[in-house]
Amino acid sequence: MRRKLPAAAPLLAALLLLPTGARAAKSRVHFLSNPPGVTVTDANLGELGTTPFRLDLKRKTALVCTFSKPGYESKTVSQVVGSLRTEVRADLVPLPMATVRLDVVPRGASVKLSAPDGTEIYAGESGRVHTLPGQFWDTSETATFRLEAWAPGYRPIDQEIVLTNHQSHDLSLPLAEVTTLLSVSSEPEGVLVSSHFLGSLGRTPLESRVSLVDLLRARSRQNAAAGDPSRIVVTFSKPGYRTRASQIALDFEREENPVTVSLEPLGGD
Repeated sequence: MRRKLPAAAPLLAALLLLPTGARAAKSRVHFLSNPPGVTVTDANLGELGTTPFRLDLKRKTALVCTFSKPGYESKTVSQVVGSLRTEVRADLVPLPMATVRLDVVPRGASVKLSAPDGTEIYAGESGRVHTLPGQFWDTSETATFRLEAWAPGYRPIDQEIVLTNHQSHDLSLPLAEVTTLLSVSSEPEGVLVSSHFLGSLGRTPLESRVSLVDLLRARSRQNAAAGDPSRIVVTFSKPGYRTRASQIALDFEREENPVTVSLEPLGGD
C-alpha cells in the first residue's frame, strides 16, 4: 500500500528537483533607515518603497540606492545583494532649520514677520534671530514671507521677502528718514533763519533739508512737551531790521515747503 503524501509534498518535491542555482537565485533584502519613512530609489530599478520594507531580489544585484526624506540630507548607498538575507540601511542627517535675522536700521525699529499664510511669526524689536519651521515651505525650496518695519520719523516698509528653506538669512533693511526741503526767501536777503529745536539753518535765500528724526531727537533732548513735531517756530533776524518769529507747519508729505518773509527796517514808520 502506497503511502499518501501531504498536500504540500508535490510542491516540495518539485523544488527539490530544481537545480541548486534556481532555488537560491533570490535573497530577501531588508531596507531600513533612521528615521523611518524614507523613500528609497535605485539608480536602475527606480523607486523601491518607503522604509521599512523588504523585497526579494536576485543575488549579486548591484544596488545604488538613494535614501531621501524632506528635511534630511539624502544619502546614497551602494551594495551588492548577498546570500539569503541582505540589509540595506542609511542613517540620515537632519538639514539645518531655516533662520532669519532682521537687522532693521535704526536700532530699536519695530518689525513684524508673517508667514505665507498670513500667520504672525514675530512682532517686536529688530536684530533678533528667528527659527522658521519647515512647514512654511511645504514641498518647495523657497517661500514668500511678509515683512513690516517702522520707527518714529522714518518711512515704514511693507514688503515681501523670499526665503530659502534650510538656510540662514541675515537681512539688513534700512528705513528712509522722513524729510522735506524748507526753502526760505526774504525781503531783504541775507536774513538769518534759526529754529529753537534745529538751531541756525543759514541765511536767505535758503534751502535746508529738514529731518523729522532730527526734530524728534531735538524735542526729546530739550524735554519738550508732547506736540506735533512738524510745527516749528522759526526766527528771522538781520541787523537793522525787526526780528520776526513765525510758527511753520511743515508738510513732510511734500518734497518742498516754501516760505516767504519780509522784515521791517528799524526806525521805520
